[in-house]
Amino acid sequence: MGSRPDPRNLADEQEQASVELIRLEVRAQLRRHGGEMRLVVSPDMPGHVTPPPVSSLLKAIARGHQWHEWIVDGEVSSKVAIANRLGLTDGYVGRILECAFLAPDIVEAILDGRQPTDLTFQKLTCKLPLSWVEQRQQLGFPQVPQSARHLTAR
Repeated sequence: MGSRPDPRNLADEQEQASVELIRLEVRAQLRRHGGEMRLVVSPDMPGHVTPPPVSSLLKAIARGHQWHEWIVDGEVSSKVAIANRLGLTDGYVGRILECAFLAPDIVEAILDGRQPTDLTFQKLTCKLPLSWVEQRQQLGFPQVPQSARHLTAR
């Protein structure tokens, strides 16, 4: 036969649990980005921590560079050859290859998790311009100040 918990012990456990309860209030929004929901906290909040990098963006950049190297090294001759090798469409491979030509400051921001909150995989791989200035505009990154433009402009 099972025994019932002692109500005195239960009350003590509840009291102890309520003492350990921490209440945290943060101004944030839930936003849908592509196929995922993200909790977006204002970057000017005290104690704001930069979110971790977005894995789909990291993969697109890494694959774009890897596939570009395959072409440069002569392992494959084209995006069609990459698509055939990996069982992907050449349109998809072409969109990912464009990520190999992102502005260095955009790549750095994505690696650090500092990309705009609305930057999704779909937005990153949608007709990416070669101009770094146009990339920043299209993807929602701040423009590089004129004084630093000679270091990052192409």
